[in-house]
Amino acid sequence: EHLVYCPEPGEANPCYEIHVSEVQRPEDVERWIQHLRAKYWVQADDLIAFREAGSFLVRAHITDERLLDENTLPVPQAMSWDEYRRLLEQMWERFLAETDPTDEGAFQRFFEQHPGLLPGPHGTTHGAYHGPLHGFIYTQPELPGIRTKRPDFLVLEQDSATIYAVLIEIEAPAKPWATRRGVPSATLTQAIDQLRDWQAWFQEPQNLITFQRLYDIGPDELSGRKLVQHYTLVYGRREEATRIESFASKRHDLAGSYQFLMTYDRLKPNPTSDLTVRLDRSGPDTVLRLVSVPPTFVLNKEEALRFSMLSGREEAIRSNPLLTEARKDFLIERIRIADRYAERERRARMAWPY
Repeated sequence: EHLVYCPEPGEANPCYEIHVSEVQRPEDVERWIQHLRAKYWVQADDLIAFREAGSFLVRAHITDERLLDENTLPVPQAMSWDEYRRLLEQMWERFLAETDPTDEGAFQRFFEQHPGLLPGPHGTTHGAYHGPLHGFIYTQPELPGIRTKRPDFLVLEQDSATIYAVLIEIEAPAKPWATRRGVPSATLTQAIDQLRDWQAWFQEPQNLITFQRLYDIGPDELSGRKLVQHYTLVYGRREEATRIESFASKRHDLAGSYQFLMTYDRLKPNPTSDLTVRLDRSGPDTVLRLVSVPPTFVLNKEEALRFSMLSGREEAIRSNPLLTEARKDFLIERIRIADRYAERERRARMAWPY
């Protein structure tokens, strides 16, 4: 919290401190330089170093001010959670009723835009725990080396004791649960086998290590917690699943350990500020590409660090139909400010790791 001058070894001068709150404007820097010039022990290099440090603090202060809570600023505001919940309930009901039930891709894209509909651990509503790890929902997540289809989504949920890696497979709502004889349909059996393939992949210790590295689940995140994988299949409609009585009675016995089957009718909106991202490994380094931002998203100090990690941010903001043009312009202008703040925070954390 201070700018400190420390004398060279053997010098009798004491340390000299200036509190950072006194260096927030350009005129503060000039005032302190005039003051320091009067000190007999101040050298020219000291004044140059102070000017550089003071200029950095001025820029940091301006950035901090511009990243204050949006509610305190006269700017286009984010949509409230209550408003988004009501809107999403209507959108989801209409989408489920009007969309071609054989068009699985349409449902994939809808969930990418509204990840609050995705289930969390135990087939419950996503977000019912402490929230997603890192605040990201992964679409088409990669399981390196697996030879079968990759999951449609990955939700990394957490509580005080556990990190849950929830791998989600969505199948077209029109697919049947059972044959006329009351036995599981071929498409259902194939989908359940997909969950088992993922489960088998995680049984290999090296695969688990690769997964933790790829999705940034390090020692800090796992301290005092365990990583558990859950596998969820979103499949068909409730009406069709209960149509054949002999099948309905045994439907819940189809899933294995840590596997959960649910119909599209069970999905309920849970508005969150989660960001949908995709791993981009097309270059020499793996990067996270932003796919969508919710209309509730607020880019402030708390969000700046994770948001600065992403590519494709302007494109994702521009493509959200629930954001007004004024809100889009505001968020895009704010990216540059947030990036400067995030870079300063990272440098500070590297300098002061404890």
